[in-house]
Amino acid sequence: RTSGLRSKIRERFLLHLHGHVDDPETIILTRKAYDQILLESDRVRRFVSTVFHTRTILFIGFGFADPNIDTLLRDLESLQVLGEASVFALLPSQRDVDPVRHENLRSRSVNPIYVLDRNDHGTAGLRKWLTGLGKALDRITASEAQSVSRVCPPRAITGVRQLLTGDEWL
Repeated sequence: RTSGLRSKIRERFLLHLHGHVDDPETIILTRKAYDQILLESDRVRRFVSTVFHTRTILFIGFGFADPNIDTLLRDLESLQVLGEASVFALLPSQRDVDPVRHENLRSRSVNPIYVLDRNDHGTAGLRKWLTGLGKALDRITASEAQSVSRVCPPRAITGVRQLLTGDEWL
């Protein structure tokens, strides 16, 4: 209601599920607040369902110990909104991954991405991973703006051109 995200549903955006400190009216901490928003407000439930259904979700800085979020994920899963490769979570981890936690996340259709926690709550690992993601997204965006024939060497395109112009592929 206060974040204005409805107008940005087609863009990349950050969604603070517990609200944001810069907008105190959005902060949600209690079960009662979750019940009021998720159970009593059909608009919010539809919005969250649309976001999870149409976007790739990446949880950052969240440990999945919150029963409210677990309920939300379970409800979205029962509505068949969650895809096998649409919800991810960056999670700090020591050398060994907890198999019970891993299976619990997978049972909620969350794909965990573990980054090394060097007693810094995984901040260095998170920063490195997110920097790599940013670079990859920049390359994807740049490639969408350029013709393949300008990016790839001609010898790489020749085979594709022959394939598409020949009768064999039909």
